[in-house]
Amino acid sequence: MFKKIWNTFNTCMKRYADKNDYRYASRQAERGNQYGQFLLASLYETGNDAVQQDRVSAYVLYYIADQKGVKEAKHCLEALEPKLLTEEWQEAQTIIRETLCHDQLKKTR
Repeated sequence: MFKKIWNTFNTCMKRYADKNDYRYASRQAERGNQYGQFLLASLYETGNDAVQQDRVSAYVLYYIADQKGVKEAKHCLEALEPKLLTEEWQEAQTIIRETLCHDQLKKTR
């Protein structure tokens, strides 16, 4: 009986931690924090109770974190790229181009 209660408790605590990790990473990523972007990318890459797996978002966020100097992001990009379907890779490249163009426009204003 105790083991069943303990397992239920652990499952609930893991969900709580996953949701908090996602909230924290999302807030930091929105603020432009490269480590928040890296953490959010890793959450999207693997997926969990708080976030559905999304390899395109993971790739884009790893790319942005890499451009901002997070060394680990380069390794994650290299590991993730072969796993992407052609359509996923193309979508990620489109998002990256649009993001870079948008950032350039903001800098010139």
